[in-house]
Amino acid sequence: MSILQHIHLVQFKNHLQKTLDFEKRITGIIGTNGVGKTNILDAIYYLCSSRSYFSKSDKLVQNFNLQGFRVDGRFQQQDNILEAKCILREDGKKELYLNQDLVKKASDYIGFANCVMIAPDDIALINEGSENRRKFIDTVLCQMDKQYLQNLQQYNKILQQRNALLKTMWESPVKENTLLDIYNRQLCNHGAYIFKVRQAKIAILQEKILENYLYLANQSDAIAVQYESQLLEHDLLHLLENNLQKDLFTQRTNYGIHKDDLLFLMDQVQLKNVASQGQKKSFLLALKLAEYALLQSETTSTPILLLDDIFERLDDQRISRLFTYITKELHCQVFISDTNRKRLEQHLQACTNDYSIIDISDV
Repeated sequence: MSILQHIHLVQFKNHLQKTLDFEKRITGIIGTNGVGKTNILDAIYYLCSSRSYFSKSDKLVQNFNLQGFRVDGRFQQQDNILEAKCILREDGKKELYLNQDLVKKASDYIGFANCVMIAPDDIALINEGSENRRKFIDTVLCQMDKQYLQNLQQYNKILQQRNALLKTMWESPVKENTLLDIYNRQLCNHGAYIFKVRQAKIAILQEKILENYLYLANQSDAIAVQYESQLLEHDLLHLLENNLQKDLFTQRTNYGIHKDDLLFLMDQVQLKNVASQGQKKSFLLALKLAEYALLQSETTSTPILLLDDIFERLDDQRISRLFTYITKELHCQVFISDTNRKRLEQHLQACTNDYSIIDISDV
């Protein structure tokens, strides 16, 4: 179990300099809108994963009009202390350190301390396209399985090379069939491992989602989760070879694990089309808590849980159930952001005394 004891930020988003110490298992981060509560949670996420939860580019993480940033943290892991550091230099070079040792590859850094973020923007997992759901699955599985991460990186690299070759073959009468065959087999080799892991772990995730939703909503609402993949019915090599003309015409690879999706259903209809806002939020919480459960069961590091603005669109009953679950069932470090100190303390006091509140407006 990893416990974050201390964090120090330099030029991270709106925080020029910020130092925070965490003494309790549950920490409330409060303050008015715009003071940077969510950015504190994102800094914790960055420290654990070497990337921002909200920003695709590190340039969007550094403070406005300044170059570079730094996040330092101290973790207690069993009887050991581990120090982690993420630095973006002014020239854009990124450096990762564990116990003062430079980590050359992000894949060797990821996983020392896992964390799960739950934020309002996660509603995109329900309402928007399949890319969001694939990213969600990959983020979870990469933390659990370094071989999965390596296969995914290689698959994406080869996919780009194959797409570039398809464009060349469409524009030129010269056919590069030998190179295409190589790319096809490489995609199949890496894709087979990714598909196998996704199929196994999503089955576990499905069960956890349904359990969590039933607990939070106190009813099933005929929720279902389905894994959708072209590889469930056909071998990837067969798909690539038998659909070459379509790939050439579109100049991209139309078949493979990069087209996988998760279907979220209610009464056999897509959840986004029939669920209320409260049902969507309950499902989202159930999904993310299932992510937590999967990481906890499959890794040696109990994840840190980050909850950003969780009161939105949830009634008191569901909030009460959520806080009971967090404080009684989960044995991990939790960070919760909110604008309303009285509301947050009221729900925490009903369940536990192992918490502290930090008003970052005063730090």
